[in-house]
Amino acid sequence: AKVVILPPHIWDVFAYHLTPAVEWFQRGMIPPVLDTPVYRINAQPLGMTVLNYWFFIFFRDDFLVELPQLLWALLLVPVSHAIMRLLSVNESWSQKFSMLAFFTPIVLMQAITAKDHLGLNIGFLAALLFILLFLKRWDLRMLALAAVAFGIILGYKISGPVHPAITFVFLVYFIYVANKQFISDRKSRGALLKVSLVSLAIMVVIGGYWYIRNMLVYGSLLGALSIKDQVSGSPVPDAGKIQLADTFQLRRFFGNIEDFIPRIFDFQSLYGADLPGLSGFGPQFAAFGLLAIIASIAVLFFRKYRHHPANFIAWIAVTLLLTYFLFYHSNNNYRLFSFLPMIMLAYAAVVLGWLGLYKNRPASGLINLILVASIAWNFYHILPPSYTNTLALKEFITLDAPQRTSAQYTRWFGVRPSMYKLLGDL
Repeated sequence: AKVVILPPHIWDVFAYHLTPAVEWFQRGMIPPVLDTPVYRINAQPLGMTVLNYWFFIFFRDDFLVELPQLLWALLLVPVSHAIMRLLSVNESWSQKFSMLAFFTPIVLMQAITAKDHLGLNIGFLAALLFILLFLKRWDLRMLALAAVAFGIILGYKISGPVHPAITFVFLVYFIYVANKQFISDRKSRGALLKVSLVSLAIMVVIGGYWYIRNMLVYGSLLGALSIKDQVSGSPVPDAGKIQLADTFQLRRFFGNIEDFIPRIFDFQSLYGADLPGLSGFGPQFAAFGLLAIIASIAVLFFRKYRHHPANFIAWIAVTLLLTYFLFYHSNNNYRLFSFLPMIMLAYAAVVLGWLGLYKNRPASGLINLILVASIAWNFYHILPPSYTNTLALKEFITLDAPQRTSAQYTRWFGVRPSMYKLLGDL
């Protein structure tokens, strides 16, 4: 209901997520570069904006412009469930933990926006699912399907290539430890190389346009973000360049490490889709996610579990987080890290099974209690209209459709829509 009733009302959406779609609609085309003061528009891949644009042009209205994120959020449930079943979590607990992942605050909040973080991370989770299927069945077609998912997320964020790069490193390792014959056999090795090249081509075809645009226009994969002292979205002659290596800084890494514990407990600020000073991971991550992170390190010392496929997704998640810590430190950076609770909740479901806690009646009762309490807490704080705007929503939905605009609705000010309407009438 919020997707249909509420207009776009998040700052980043106004700044650069949806504004290109409006100009594309007005111009009847998608040009490679827009003349804009928001230089980020000419740097970021705009794949999610293209999805928003589709809903915009098909219906000639913006009432479903935020639907893509909600569809990605709904996809999280079957993808999480499938991963846990592959990792031998039983049906009942797989259902419970997949619903717990959906009810993570960051998922619920961003599902009603036109941002791109959910699409990036749930698409990433889908790619990991196909790779897990490959590691179980040794069916090379699964790698091509993973490449489709990776290609989609490449078109969502400039940091998208980091995801398949880290995944590839761990994939090579797990192929080696799980099936050395697959590597040593000449025929299998040749087939793997061919599928890898085909998969790379699939990724480039699906998501490579924006990076090719950046290279052709700006001479850098970072696009307009590579230009020093950039003040607009158009190319600046003779401007200095920011190199990719310049974005990695140890001070950012240690700043993120220092922020990690305070942020994951979500007590420093009120919830908002931009997550200022928060993680949005919810109480379920504090209860299960931290356990999963500790377990992912502890298994290194237990030969029995060290090469379990579950560690494939857990180690990727931890490595990806630490990599992001090197080049991205801000008050809002955790909106990009939603992959962590998604993966670690699934991994926690596996670890609890290893510990035999599902078969222990008091322990399983406590786990169920935490599951229900976490979902109830998130439901109370995130889903009701009060999260959106206590003062505004009730009056907002009573307005005529032409008056339900972004200008009439905002969660930053305590001004009611009736006052806006009165001012408009005057």
